[in-house]
Amino acid sequence: DSKTNPDPPTLVVEDTAARTATDLGITWTAGFDGGTEIIDYEVQYDEGVGVFVTIATNEPTNSYTVTGLTIGVYYQFRVKARNEFG
Repeated sequence: DSKTNPDPPTLVVEDTAARTATDLGITWTAGFDGGTEIIDYEVQYDEGVGVFVTIATNEPTNSYTVTGLTIGVYYQFRVKARNEFG
């Protein structure tokens, strides 16, 4: 029984219930867990310049509310999963 890093989460989408002028909720679906339980997630965003910045680590659930966003700026989000292997 081999264990590996988990696959990246899929279907990262907006949770419109959490939207305000400067806040945005996102949710995601866990990918393959790598053969062992997902421990937590890391959330990152890019402001359209090609550099992702980590904004949250150790998130235990499949949702997060990003706060303090700037109106008119394009954001791209990605989420990484972590299990006991990596």
